Amino acid sequence: MIAASIFEASCVIFGGIWVGAAIYGAAVESPSRESDVRAAQIQVRNIYKSAAIMQAGTSNLSLLTAVISFGLTRDWVMLASAVCTVALLGITVVFILPINRKILGEVETDSELKEMMETWQKWHILRTVFGMGAFLTALSTGWK
Repeated sequence: MIAASIFEASCVIFGGIWVGAAIYGAAVESPSRESDVRAAQIQVRNIYKSAAIMQAGTSNLSLLTAVISFGLTRDWVMLASAVCTVALLGITVVFILPINRKILGEVETDSELKEMMETWQKWHILRTVFGMGAFLTALSTGWK
């Protein structure tokens, strides 16, 4: 069915964009923030809005296309991809967004800011693992 293939391919594309950006954030941006937490806070403030729009958009579109694909094909692989995406969205909403709000606000001490950045990094790595799971699971369908 061509519609299912389009949704599967879209899920892979959106998931790939999300996980690529997440890996970049974990491997490049976060380590570069360790030397000067106040400079890191400024950098986060400068990129937050565009990063949040891109990450939210691609993760939600990945979820939507996985669910539609599952609905069309009943392929449990696409359901697994959707479940991984729900997990990363849950981590984002429950753990990462509150930290983001604090970092975007005024933080009293450098040590407090450093602790927030380290906690954010741990949660980000976990959601990146779920994002990778969603992407690789969808990719394994081979776009039948």
